[in-house]
Amino acid sequence: MNQQIELYLSKNYYVLLNIAKKITKQSELSQDLLHEIILQLYDKDEIKLRLSYEQEEFESEELLQLLEIEYANLDWFKKSLLDLYLSLNSSMKAVSRKTNIPTQSISRYMKETRNTVITNINNKLNG
Repeated sequence: MNQQIELYLSKNYYVLLNIAKKITKQSELSQDLLHEIILQLYDKDEIKLRLSYEQEEFESEELLQLLEIEYANLDWFKKSLLDLYLSLNSSMKAVSRKTNIPTQSISRYMKETRNTVITNINNKLNG
């Protein structure tokens, strides 16, 4: 499976990077986001890769639209924390210092937000 992932990533890295840039609104952290996702791909037991370029392009746009919708549906607190987290180089400690919210709480909120967004997107894509 890792060979398939590597082949897919080598062919589509810059497309995926552009998607990450759109998600992060051209943040310099977009590459970090992509690399985190790639690491998570390697941790998965089973992955479905669709290799049709047209299919991928459509799915990329659909995924971006879903991400934008899910971001818009976040409550003001989680959206504010996520924005701050991305603007402070993805540092929970920096967010903690800036907001006086404990780092563990920020970590929990970020994990909850990520899980909610992923679950909602998966439900929309699969259901």
